[in-house]
Amino acid sequence: MKNVQDEKNQLLYGRDLKKIILNLRRLSRIHYEILDSLVKLNSVMSLDIAVWMTSNFINLVTTIFIISMSLHSGQLAVLHFLWFFFEIFKVYFIISIWSEVSDEANKSVTLIHDIWNEYMQNGRFQRELLYLQYICMRMHATKLKLSAYGFFPLVKTILHSIVASSTMFIIILIQLKT
Repeated sequence: MKNVQDEKNQLLYGRDLKKIILNLRRLSRIHYEILDSLVKLNSVMSLDIAVWMTSNFINLVTTIFIISMSLHSGQLAVLHFLWFFFEIFKVYFIISIWSEVSDEANKSVTLIHDIWNEYMQNGRFQRELLYLQYICMRMHATKLKLSAYGFFPLVKTILHSIVASSTMFIIILIQLKT
């Protein structure tokens, strides 16, 4: 597999400017078609994901509460531990998939922006580069951001929020129990 730097160097130095802009135009078109498909998929799956994440959050909090109560009473709840780790794995897996899709879709934006910067730093400004600047700005303005019905973004940082919220609810439940 080629890395992004090799592809960028081939685009910059391997061809003339008109071919580069033609290829970037194709890349831009493909990028927007993929974005359109992903936005449609997100809109179809968005409510399902929001409901699933909410029910999974409730399952996590309930399971941790049951584990804490069983540990407090001196019993070991092995099945609850296994269930807890299974639930954590499901949340991590789903969030990771949606986050990776978003990150991969936005890599072309970074590639085109790097190409634009390379031409500007080398002082190779030509009239054709204005179109490249237009493509670059348009793609930067339309980065893919997936969400669960608009309630929360589907990025890996949501896992921190889930852990923080779960901890808060467990503390409240334990305090209400005692």
